[in-house]
Amino acid sequence: MLFGAGSLISVLLAIKYTDNHLRLLTIAMFALLIISMAVFLMFGRTSGTAHFAFFLWGLSFGPLVTLLQAAVSRQVESAIDVATSVQSSVFNLSIMIATSVAGLLLGVYSPMSLIYFAIALAIPGMIISFFAKKTLS
Repeated sequence: MLFGAGSLISVLLAIKYTDNHLRLLTIAMFALLIISMAVFLMFGRTSGTAHFAFFLWGLSFGPLVTLLQAAVSRQVESAIDVATSVQSSVFNLSIMIATSVAGLLLGVYSPMSLIYFAIALAIPGMIISFFAKKTLS
């Protein structure tokens, strides 16, 4: 429930600020994901703090599809509908691949390995977003 509430809040914020702050929002969402996973690592066994981390995770994840679709639509001049459809499919494919890898990690390692995996995936996204000044402007 807290993940969903965080997602809803961040989607509403993305609706308002995506046009003017696409790059900053994208970087912030990846950074917030890393922060939420760090909170899980440090305080995951504390009930209230773990709930807060789920909320932060929802805040970070909710608007990513919107932000990435906005970035794609700014890059193409024609066939925007095709480009955003491909982006959406690739986003869903990446979720499928990541959950498959996460399932394999759970079979071999502890559930905490998933947190490290999430951080490992978020760092390149944040770095790419930081250097994508032309694409995310």
